[in-house]
Amino acid sequence: MKKNLSRRNFLRTGALTAAGAVLAGCGATPTPEVIEKVVKETVEVEKEVIKEVEKEVVKTVEVKLKKRLRKLLQLRRRRRHA
Repeated sequence: MKKNLSRRNFLRTGALTAAGAVLAGCGATPTPEVIEKVVKETVEVEKEVIKEVEKEVVKTVEVKLKKRLRKLLQLRRRRRHA
């Protein structure tokens, strides 16, 4: 059983398919339900702090001092050679 599909039938089928898709997309949308629920719960948690961490930042200070010292040494050298 061989059936020839003409251009007219092809376009008609395509148009009907597109129209069906548009109509399906334009259907009624469900109304969202507003649900209000208040939940109150109190949870007590006890936790003991075991470790306290104290960190000293030494490198940043040293780096700044090294940069300052370099600048001062460069200025002194320039003054001596000038």
